[in-house]
Amino acid sequence: MGTSGAGGRRPRGRRRRAALLGAGAAVTLVAAGCGGPSDAERAQVLRVAYQQFGGSENVPLWFDDLEERFEASHPGVDLQVTPVVAGGNDYFTKLNLMRGSPRTAPDVVLQDTFQINSDIEAGFLLPLDDRLAQWEDWPQFAGSEAATTGRDGRVYGVSMGTDTRGLWHNTDLLEEAGVETPWRPSTWEEVLDAARAVRDAGLTAPDGRDVIPLNVYGGSSVGEVTSMQGVQMLLAGTGDVLYDEETDRWVTGSRGFEDSMGFLSTVYAEGLGPSLDLALDPQLQYAMAGQLIPAQRVAIALDGSWQVTNWQEGGAGEWPEWTEVLDVAPMPTQEGQDPGAVSMSGGFAFGVSATAPDPDLAFELVAEAAGRESSLAYYLAAQQISVRADVTADPRYAEQNPRTAALTELVEVTRFRPAYQEYPRISNEISTVAESVITGERTPAEATADYDAAVTDIVGADATEDAAERAR
Repeated sequence: MGTSGAGGRRPRGRRRRAALLGAGAAVTLVAAGCGGPSDAERAQVLRVAYQQFGGSENVPLWFDDLEERFEASHPGVDLQVTPVVAGGNDYFTKLNLMRGSPRTAPDVVLQDTFQINSDIEAGFLLPLDDRLAQWEDWPQFAGSEAATTGRDGRVYGVSMGTDTRGLWHNTDLLEEAGVETPWRPSTWEEVLDAARAVRDAGLTAPDGRDVIPLNVYGGSSVGEVTSMQGVQMLLAGTGDVLYDEETDRWVTGSRGFEDSMGFLSTVYAEGLGPSLDLALDPQLQYAMAGQLIPAQRVAIALDGSWQVTNWQEGGAGEWPEWTEVLDVAPMPTQEGQDPGAVSMSGGFAFGVSATAPDPDLAFELVAEAAGRESSLAYYLAAQQISVRADVTADPRYAEQNPRTAALTELVEVTRFRPAYQEYPRISNEISTVAESVITGERTPAEATADYDAAVTDIVGADATEDAAERAR
């Protein structure tokens, strides 16, 4: 594991962390911060915030090591790390509340890349081009800057890896249901057929509860998880897009979007997915990887490459046998058309707050965190796909888990979210209409019309184009 503590635990009493357990906690912090400290009082304090997922200790331990290294190399600096414990959209709400007070505002943020442009438009982030040009490590990140570049062409962050998504599946359960393994479906219908086989076999998990044939996120409470890992993964397989990069317009009237809603409708109407109470649970994304999959209660799950961190030592659902039971298959295109498989990629990046009292010191932290050994340790701790050329070539990275090669290959067919200022609101509408479909409140056609109306309301009719017109 290199410098990360993911391979073992060490005393944690020296941590100075404030895990924000609810929105009220963030509000309290902001209220307490009125009349914040003077510049002199803050001069040697550096604050960094990040989103903590589930119960895995691997990333928090990596931040522990970062804290120790940075303070050792910067005498007199007090690095204060705040893990924001929140799922879905709650994290962004809490982070913005923290930004409202000088007592809680982070100087450095590890931010989801889809929020980068929103943060830029809001004036939260500092452009880093001049500092990156002088950083000897920056050439190792060639190509990754696209995820952290604003519409103004400037770079606002340093990527800490990317990810891919595929069909995690329990080979024992599929074989018990009569599905041949290795399983590599070539169309959506083959994915559904495998799930139907599991349902019809009436399989039960070791704890005696029914096996969930297929999980595709569809609830609005998990927000971006449903939008990206559910709907946009499906949309990519139709060949349609949310946003036309050539015309700079959002696409409405998409047949692919309606077909994606149709897939979700089939999964839940045919009893292939989780029960609605589970599907609508805001903690489903954590329960899925940390509890349900390790308990062998899920046969197939459309999910992310990083979920491996849950099954490793120190993970939320330690499962030493996962390498013998779980495999991952590419998500196929709708009818098997080129390129045959699809994925979506995201990731996190370190950015420097525009309000940081000492931006040079803040960038020094970013450079330390994103250095070669530190990046390797982070990739292993968070199960991220490398964006540093030297780390990608490092044997220690390739050996991190037996599925690394397959998950990395998906980068070749991956798509990225149109992470512009409007995207977070549009993404929220995607998860809203998806939930209306899985609950049976709206048909796929009605949900698509609802989405089109919402997009037009958000961006204006002049910023949209009809899919039929686009195809001409």
